[in-house]
Amino acid sequence: MVSRTNAFRAAQGRAPVRVDPALTGAAQRFAEFMASSELYGHEADGRQPTERARAEGYESCTVAENIAYQYSSLGFGTEELATLLLEEWEKSPAHRRNMMLPQVVDIGVGVARSSRTQRYFAVQMFGLPRSAAINFDIANRSDAVVQYELDGSTFALPPRVTRTHKGCFVGALKMLSTDGGTSPGFRPRDGTHYAVVRDQGGVLRLQTN
Repeated sequence: MVSRTNAFRAAQGRAPVRVDPALTGAAQRFAEFMASSELYGHEADGRQPTERARAEGYESCTVAENIAYQYSSLGFGTEELATLLLEEWEKSPAHRRNMMLPQVVDIGVGVARSSRTQRYFAVQMFGLPRSAAINFDIANRSDAVVQYELDGSTFALPPRVTRTHKGCFVGALKMLSTDGGTSPGFRPRDGTHYAVVRDQGGVLRLQTN
């Protein structure tokens, strides 16, 4: 399932994910819980995916989870079961989005079978560890208050002021124009100094210092 997931990510232009023991433990225990309880859902055990990951020692910036179940009175071969589960996730917009997340680097997979109904429950967890948190700053070298967006939040930066950001950022950094438009945006990099300046045309630009 991991190799098939990475093949799917490669076809979508995404980097491969690596198997993480803590995420694998969280995924397997949750699959076993659903199989033994016959409860199904992302909160079936009363916890969120991030809480299950943390309980196994995975401190995260991001955790995303896919779940599914399959049943056949004839049973499944290993390859057949893996194919059916991955195809189900690929065809579901929400699950497909999780499989394509550009920022995640880790994966854990768990599968368990119910002794009562013989249904197979599967869990796929993606993560970005908290150790991936970054630190960068933005200096406003212009004579105007500028606004920018980071991870969906909007910030105002007065002239001649520098602001430092430190944390888990999975979204884009975008300059906001006075007419409500935005720049295309980009992922900020750790340890980078950015500056807002006016170009020769008088337009405010965000550049690497």
